[in-house]
Amino acid sequence: MILMLCAWYLSKEQKKRGHLLLDCGPTPSREGFLLNAILIAFIGTGVGFLLDASGKVGEAACLVLTLNCSLFWLLASMGRFQIVDNGIWQYWSLLSWHRIVSYEWHGDSSEILILHVATAHPSLEQCSIIVPPIHRNAVSDLLRHHVTEATLQNALNPR
Repeated sequence: MILMLCAWYLSKEQKKRGHLLLDCGPTPSREGFLLNAILIAFIGTGVGFLLDASGKVGEAACLVLTLNCSLFWLLASMGRFQIVDNGIWQYWSLLSWHRIVSYEWHGDSSEILILHVATAHPSLEQCSIIVPPIHRNAVSDLLRHHVTEATLQNALNPR
């Protein structure tokens, strides 16, 4: 059920994206997420057989739970950082241009993009994304254009 909700949410969000302007690659956690999917599948399957043999829990229920957890991590591993017409696709969700107030670069080689976001939740006012060095200039150019434009539109037409 939860996996179906995740899939529905992702498909709904992807429809809002618009055209792809720049693909900066998969989530930096991709390998870890794939490892989680594999380990949960193996461990869960083994535990399911052991529990069924002792008669405590049905093998089918354990296998369904294991499959859902493995598919969740597999789905998480497919996240990508992309710049699209309508904002920034942050691996699994869209951050619209009009919500980005400002941005800055951090890190030794300025590979960490810090986005300052307009939100009602103070703990969500900032998010950071690791940008591959090869895409840093292109991301910077797109941000300069879209964030400046969005900030100007928000000043002229407050919501």
